[in-house]
Amino acid sequence: VNFDNYYQNDHKLEGTKIVTNEGRNQEQNLVYSTVINDGIVITPEQKSISYQESTQRVWVEGENTFLDACDDVYMVSGSQSGISSDEINYSLSIIEDLNVKVCCHWIRSGILNVDIETIPTISINYGEGECDNTATITILENDYPIIME
Repeated sequence: VNFDNYYQNDHKLEGTKIVTNEGRNQEQNLVYSTVINDGIVITPEQKSISYQESTQRVWVEGENTFLDACDDVYMVSGSQSGISSDEINYSLSIIEDLNVKVCCHWIRSGILNVDIETIPTISINYGEGECDNTATITILENDYPIIME
């Protein structure tokens, strides 16, 4: 996919996205890889964020119910890195696969690490599988419960 004058919520997206059907894994679940090269988000204020991404999605539930996308569940792994609009390097690394249900507004479980230049690693734990807006952030071994909006 090449973005051609594509906007989402007034943000322009540029770059190339390659989605590959990798076939079935040992558990017979479909696996898709996604690579984003030269990704750029341009804000309405004309600031830009550049990034690269390499992720994998394993379709673990709902494949056989074609007309009900809401029962589809994916386990997502991988990473993203880039440079913010303020020229700050960052990386996102999925430490424990993220459990994503299509019609749930929240990530249901998994752990994501956020690394931002000189800031200690921020770890986000999304919980144990409930579709809720709670998570726990860990910084320097201190836990902080949060409510996501």
